[in-house]
Amino acid sequence: MGNGGNIRKAATPVQLTKRMAHLFLQAPDGSTVEEALRWGQILGLGGDVSLVEAINATVLGRSFEEESFWSKVIHFFVNNPMLDPDQVGSIVDYIRHRKFEPEEIVLPGGERRVGPPPQPNFSVKGRSVNKLLREVEAWHRRLARETRLPDRKWAASTQIQPFEHEERERPEDESTRWTITELLSSKELKDEGNAMSHCVASYSGNCKGGKVSVWSMQVAETGATPRRVMTVSVHNGSRRINQARGKHNARPNGSTPNGRKRTLEGTYRRYFRQSGRILRLWLEQEGLIMSKGA
Repeated sequence: MGNGGNIRKAATPVQLTKRMAHLFLQAPDGSTVEEALRWGQILGLGGDVSLVEAINATVLGRSFEEESFWSKVIHFFVNNPMLDPDQVGSIVDYIRHRKFEPEEIVLPGGERRVGPPPQPNFSVKGRSVNKLLREVEAWHRRLARETRLPDRKWAASTQIQPFEHEERERPEDESTRWTITELLSSKELKDEGNAMSHCVASYSGNCKGGKVSVWSMQVAETGATPRRVMTVSVHNGSRRINQARGKHNARPNGSTPNGRKRTLEGTYRRYFRQSGRILRLWLEQEGLIMSKGA
């Protein structure tokens, strides 16, 4: 390609039409090859930029494993243009859990056994968006109330360090202390998900396997109890942030899934407006990359 070759003749994981190949070359500066392929694929199918960004913020923006299946899911998203892009990440997580992730079973006495995925024949064929969203919501509720499994713990990341930052507007003011710390057990993930009303508990398997690390951004005024502000997931291999979400999956740019903004109380919203700036300081400290749409 760098020598003027035709991308359509290259051994790409996505079968590109002529239009997709043209759009691939128009992907935004800074895109990875994988993100550019999704850009061409999704826009070529008739999707819009917000859908591209939402999909590239998931594992599908980094991997083409099981592409014959996921291409059908992408068609499903394109064919349902009224779906809120903020729901795409949760849907992808849910489908991965049902179709591909082995299910861990705890037997009497505490012995663990790994079984097949809950629904290996999962398909989007014949499903309505509303039904799928109901399934995702029910899954979130199960994750939130799941307390039967013993706590799973894992080692801290060695290549990414926590973050601390103290600031005050004026010298005489009390300080505000920001921290970003890694969550190192399934219980910590569940507590974070319950407090933030999202499904970060589903990351337990990937955290245990070392593929992903999950971090909690918190803030505290002098003498006050820390407040959770944002949850951040990092793909450890690429050092890329693939999800950064506030309460109810609010994005750092302030957008929230439909109907959720009114549930964010005033003090939290004030802190959340500052979270993007704090996140950038951590990115600079650790040399991390922010995925488009994260």
